[in-house]
Amino acid sequence: MVSRFRAAVCTLAIAATGVASAQDKYPAQPVQVIIPYSAGGNSDVMGRAFLDNLSKALGSQFVVTNRDGAGGTIGFAQLAAARPDGYTLAFGPTSAISAAPHLVKKLPYTLNDFSYVCQVFENIFAIAVAPKSKYRTLKDLVDEARANPAKVSFGSSGIASVGHLSGEGFARELGIQLTHVPFRGDAQTVPQVLGGQIDFSVSGMGSAATSLRPLAIFSDARLPFIADVPTVSELGMPAIPPGYQGLFAPKGLPPRILAALEKGCADAVNSEAFRAFGIKVRQKVAYVDGAGFAQRTRDDYEYKRRLIGALGIQPE
Repeated sequence: MVSRFRAAVCTLAIAATGVASAQDKYPAQPVQVIIPYSAGGNSDVMGRAFLDNLSKALGSQFVVTNRDGAGGTIGFAQLAAARPDGYTLAFGPTSAISAAPHLVKKLPYTLNDFSYVCQVFENIFAIAVAPKSKYRTLKDLVDEARANPAKVSFGSSGIASVGHLSGEGFARELGIQLTHVPFRGDAQTVPQVLGGQIDFSVSGMGSAATSLRPLAIFSDARLPFIADVPTVSELGMPAIPPGYQGLFAPKGLPPRILAALEKGCADAVNSEAFRAFGIKVRQKVAYVDGAGFAQRTRDDYEYKRRLIGALGIQPE
């Protein structure tokens, strides 16, 4: 009788252990990943490639849901309101967290409402001119701006976009005046540079390196696919932070799930397949862990706060 009782207890204990193990496994079901921009854009293309590799690293499916609109804030608002169980994440740029709070009144989240999983790549921007532009070097362009304040014009994908803030930050650091012309995206900006309506653009490398002639990039190191193009700081000019993109979760993500995601991120970003894809689409793959990614976002938040304030851009 005692032996039967002991056997029953052992069976229950083994069964309970199996249930606990199943519950502890992460991910145990498909994970929804919000990309807060439309399909086919830079964030979407890089995000889907990264998530393919993350799926392989963690052995589960990561399913993309595009929630575009309002500069990425709609998607991040949805993430901030989600349960912190690891089954709703977001992939995208930090701009919706670091810049949007200074531009949008009553934003339903702050930079403290997220868990920062990892940085995946840096969206490098370039100062780029038409192939036949008279500006052969960045010094040529800066010299012209010094001699003729506000005569040199540049285009970006909109007011307070990364391109706009990078161009204005660059001008302020050098003490020059440029005229900014906003467009709805790089697809509208590039033809204006090619047609001579504006002097240069501050665009992402995906646009700048294909149709235009980059004079310099906002990065701390040269890019292998355009190794002849110098960095801004290399030319003795102030460095401007690039655009950071990565993986986010709601605040309060359990430590074991965050640890699993961070390890999966590192494996996915450092995989040969993803790095090769980054080179193919002219993006700088750059893994940073969760703590480092959170600090970069906080630093960028403060930089954007000062710059947006100095430019006199009021939140709407």
